[in-house]
Amino acid sequence: EFFQRDGADLYCRAPISMVVAALGGGFDVPTIDGGKTRVKVPEATQSGKRFRLTGKGMPVLRSKQRGDMYVQVVVETP
Repeated sequence: EFFQRDGADLYCRAPISMVVAALGGGFDVPTIDGGKTRVKVPEATQSGKRFRLTGKGMPVLRSKQRGDMYVQVVVETP
């Protein structure tokens, strides 16, 4: 339910605090294999910014390649 799939690529949305968006930092997102990966956020990040995690998507059939995972941040406002 967290992920949306488009071919071998995965898309998800992740909420981040206004402090992380303004000052920069990082947060963890779940991966399709059950683990977690860290996303680094630069300072002055706007809501809707999309980050690409290469090789964290679905495996490509009959290949050793994997798709990418795209994380769109949503800044939570108080």
